[in-house]
Amino acid sequence: MSSGSIPSANRSRRPSWSDAKKVWDAGDEEDTYSDSHTQILKKLDTYYRKVKRQILAFQSLTTGLFPNHLEPDKKVGHVVENVFCAIAVWSLRQCYCKIDNDQGRAHELGQAAVKCMRGILNCWMRQAKKVEVFKSEQSPKDALHSRFNVFDGSEVEGADEVGQLQICAISIFLITLVQMITSNLQIIFSMDEVNFVQQLVFAIERAYRTPDYGIWARGSKYNTNSCELHASSIGMAKAALEAMNGFNLYGDKGANWSVVYVDVDAHNRNRTTFDMLLPRESASKNSDAALLLTVSWPTFAIHDSTLVQNTIRKCIRKLRGTHGFKRFLRDGQYTDLESKDQRFYDPTEMKKFDKNECEWPVFFALMIIDGIFKNNQAQVDEYLAVLNPLLRRTTEVPGRTSSFAAIYSETNSPRSRSSTKGQQDLYSSQDTSMIIYFISYIMVLENFSPLANIRNLSSSRPLTPSLTKGSTVRREMMVHYYYVDHSKQQSSAQSESSDRGTNHQLPFACSSEILHGNFFLFGQAIWIICQLLVDKVLTISDLDPIRRYLSPSERPKPNSRYSSIQDSLRYQYTPNIPKRISNASFDAIEGKKQQRVVVPANVTFSDLIIQVVAISETVRLQQVLATYGIQTQTPKQVEPLLIWPPAELVKAYANLGVNKKLGFSGRPDRPIGVLGTCKVYRICSKTVLCYPLTFETNDFYMSSDMALLLDNIRTDFEFITKCWRLKGRPIYLVMLRERHLRGPQKSDLLELLTQIRQGKISSNIYVRLERLQTAISSACVEHLDFLNYSLCTTLEWQSVAVHEHKNTTEVGRYKSLTDVSKMPIVVEDIDYNNHEFKNRHDEELREFIGNTDTSLGSLRKHALATYELYKRGGLDWMIRDNYRVRNHLEHLIKEAATWQHWAVIRFVSSLLHKIVDSLAPSVTQLLVRGKTVTLGIFGHEEAVIDRPMRPNEIFKILYSENIFGHSIFHAVLLQEILIDVALFMSTFPQLFNGILKLRLGWVLQAMKLSLEHLKGDVEDVVTLNTLSPNEIKQLLYFVLTTDLQQAPIQAADIDQSSSFQKRQMDGALCRVPSDFFEHVWSILERTPGGIKLCGVFLPQQPTLSDMTDYELNFSLKIEEMLSRISDPAYRCLVVEMFELINVLLKRNAELRFTQTLDADYLIHEAVNLYQQQTNSTDSLKDFYNLPMQLVGGSTGYMVRVIINYLFNANIQKVDNIDLNSGTNADICKIS
Repeated sequence: MSSGSIPSANRSRRPSWSDAKKVWDAGDEEDTYSDSHTQILKKLDTYYRKVKRQILAFQSLTTGLFPNHLEPDKKVGHVVENVFCAIAVWSLRQCYCKIDNDQGRAHELGQAAVKCMRGILNCWMRQAKKVEVFKSEQSPKDALHSRFNVFDGSEVEGADEVGQLQICAISIFLITLVQMITSNLQIIFSMDEVNFVQQLVFAIERAYRTPDYGIWARGSKYNTNSCELHASSIGMAKAALEAMNGFNLYGDKGANWSVVYVDVDAHNRNRTTFDMLLPRESASKNSDAALLLTVSWPTFAIHDSTLVQNTIRKCIRKLRGTHGFKRFLRDGQYTDLESKDQRFYDPTEMKKFDKNECEWPVFFALMIIDGIFKNNQAQVDEYLAVLNPLLRRTTEVPGRTSSFAAIYSETNSPRSRSSTKGQQDLYSSQDTSMIIYFISYIMVLENFSPLANIRNLSSSRPLTPSLTKGSTVRREMMVHYYYVDHSKQQSSAQSESSDRGTNHQLPFACSSEILHGNFFLFGQAIWIICQLLVDKVLTISDLDPIRRYLSPSERPKPNSRYSSIQDSLRYQYTPNIPKRISNASFDAIEGKKQQRVVVPANVTFSDLIIQVVAISETVRLQQVLATYGIQTQTPKQVEPLLIWPPAELVKAYANLGVNKKLGFSGRPDRPIGVLGTCKVYRICSKTVLCYPLTFETNDFYMSSDMALLLDNIRTDFEFITKCWRLKGRPIYLVMLRERHLRGPQKSDLLELLTQIRQGKISSNIYVRLERLQTAISSACVEHLDFLNYSLCTTLEWQSVAVHEHKNTTEVGRYKSLTDVSKMPIVVEDIDYNNHEFKNRHDEELREFIGNTDTSLGSLRKHALATYELYKRGGLDWMIRDNYRVRNHLEHLIKEAATWQHWAVIRFVSSLLHKIVDSLAPSVTQLLVRGKTVTLGIFGHEEAVIDRPMRPNEIFKILYSENIFGHSIFHAVLLQEILIDVALFMSTFPQLFNGILKLRLGWVLQAMKLSLEHLKGDVEDVVTLNTLSPNEIKQLLYFVLTTDLQQAPIQAADIDQSSSFQKRQMDGALCRVPSDFFEHVWSILERTPGGIKLCGVFLPQQPTLSDMTDYELNFSLKIEEMLSRISDPAYRCLVVEMFELINVLLKRNAELRFTQTLDADYLIHEAVNLYQQQTNSTDSLKDFYNLPMQLVGGSTGYMVRVIINYLFNANIQKVDNIDLNSGTNADICKIS
């Protein structure tokens, strides 16, 4: 048996009907299966006819695709709908596989499913150029199309006007591909197709930072042709990566070169991003019915019972109606309020769709399937009861073709509701005959005839006696959607006053295509699958052969030499979601036997042991560490095992999926993450290990800070303990260099190595210091078999053993590592605008660089002299033969790292345009937490990042004129802050409470203000540029921490902060009270004239109509207005004022603003009032310094002005103001 397939034990026999009970009702000993073999054959015969008449009758003879009957052009087929049609046909094939004498039906159905899957594959392969660009750029214009012509597989005309970027479509296709190949269907025929599927994996690996249009192809809720991150798309991509990892596309007939590889770190980023988004769907959609497809069948993207339960409950609570589930709130598609010819909406249109959304019965069927997978009979009965009355039931005479021919009639447009409202009958026989004659002629011209399919259906198997000669067949049709029929409402006033909880009072009508006999193929396919499961002719293991419904730790382990993503016993997730999905379901199952006890998903058992191998770059370093009891190995001692830099592994993966005929390059040039470097690789008959990027010397300068390096090592250990999902133990290589023992952090390094030797880093992190030869026996091994012998002979690999020993004489000037004095702390900054080299000639600068050594005292001068040459000729300007400006700057970084001169390091790194590899994941991590990021300099223009960006896009922002042009240091300082903020967001999310927009330039300003407030030697000029990265990180934590006792810098070292300083800090951090945006919404509801701030006007309408108070986009709109304020203290005053207005309006319900609420005017009047009473010379600054209290503080002045503004009267006293406030904190508290 080949690699990547299901173990032979699972294929030793064909599953029998006796297996049905084992999966359908596991653990229920009392349930018996009563159907006899004859009854099963009878049921299968019925379902066979259903599939032939209701699904396969519409399959294209040329491409195998199915049309979408709602498209204006009936030749258009949707990828997602086609995949589900293929699943329905394949599901019936799975049932027939249990019968020995199936009369060829299993083969027929299987090949029909294969034809559809290959039709999609062939359509996509025609767009191979798009895939090559998209895997690197993730741009919507380069996305694979999700709609095709069903007759010839060509692109649909005008496709650019429709959202084509659907990550979910590719993901569902890949999952279904694995399921079908596992069931012994052959879908992939050639290595060209194998390479193409590998490219599809590359395309979805970055789903966690790829905004798309979602499964409904609408983009954001507002339908303005804008993409956004969708939890459903990310979850489906995560599930597809799990299914494809190590899978052999040739099935049990495959070889090692037909295996698909997945980046385990990309999978982990998708997993964590998906977990953070749930139960929300996106920024504009609080919930979405697409999440049902994601957390349950067919994807099963997550097995955390708490998250699954919360997500499904939220969908039920917000989206369930009497006729089905709404797709999402304010979904205007197919409603009779939507303009027929309008593709996108105007911003003012959203309100009219509120409580008028279409309801889709197909989601009731999905809930039935979900209940079957969870063995929840109460849920199955509940949704069967509500779904049955919603089905459209008609009768047909076998052999008659009216309903199938009529489906292609252009007169049956989904918009043609004028003649189809209500419950009309199908066409009369006379009209039907005319339509059959006309449509048959058209279909022959189009090379596609449903009549031919029906004739084949009739001749494929004799009809049973009960169904011949005029007998009728009862047909159940899944209604596409039910819409609110406003023409039948009593009055528009009743419609506006209808409450969402009383949707049953609204008159619903079914979609028109059902009334004409046309099938909603997506819904019909799911309904057929649902019936097969309910009748127990199909088991859940037949529908899910790779057992995605089980937690990864419980799935059958493939007999494979390739790594597979799974859960170890440390992460025990509940495979069956708790039964309480609705009150009806819960009440029905009370009193039944309890399920087995399962450890909650958020409980982890830290029995994972991280194997640590310490590698010394030189024998001298090894000997020194041995004196402290730390046993290490040199690269020479681990041979024949090789140690590579991460860049070499990237070079090896660059050959994965290469195909010249299709124009494919290999894996994009993406760095290998921590999880990827913890595996052992077999490459070209060599055994290779990689050390993490944490120890990469050619990476960003932050690795030169020993204190930060040690902190990053501990962070890596914690990350691996939490996120390791592979079979075998991880191996973590600690690359020790001689420079690590220099400086004040030497003792900290030895302490960490001692903890590693003792085997315990913390209470839940266990490590074991091993020799590499010993650790490899229990490691996770990955075989890169795509590197064949011919490639191995042409590629040159560079291991650490060769690279490091070449440079051992250049590591420093110390005679002995044990004779290292404490290095001086450098606090010298660089003023590159005013220096002594500004007016020197080029030759003088070259002479200075060539004749002056790079000692500690001359590093700053070297940097400034080189900077002058850089300004005049760029990085490639020659200093001397074969020695350019770039080369000297790289040399200065190494020398400055030796002396820990951080001002020089940052200055030179910025000139070299250095960038951190993990910036893009850091940005995404902040975005999925609901934060917006801005990059810029305080007081200058900022670049707003409200969507995930590629690294090259972030690079362009950092080194643009707005940042690099104003401050060379900010281009690298912003990168440090971005990395640290993302780290704190994942470890201490409470630090960011009340902060919606992270203006990193303002955060740096807050850190600068905090640094100025710290006590220190007045002779020391300490700036942000001179601090080490670890000190920057500590200072950032101090600034973000509201409780000073928890900060690394003690409160005793801080001057008593004034009110002005507190306002500056809160304003610079853009921090607001927890319910601030809801309060602004309440104010806007009582301000018909709208709100004005900094020249920006926010009208009451259509703001209240288009948005909701809990919507993230409303909060972002208010934050955008506040971002216009350039003074942090003034911003804080504005926030205080809005909070006071909310208190006044809340406690005086009769009050409202009769004019526009001008925030700037109110603040100005409060300051003027203060100046009149105090005769202050600098009134604004003095007002900033007032405490936030009613008497003698800023609160009292602002309350007077607000009340005067409300009543248009001059009120000078506040004695009778009923604020009912016990403390000042009740009035306004900045958290």
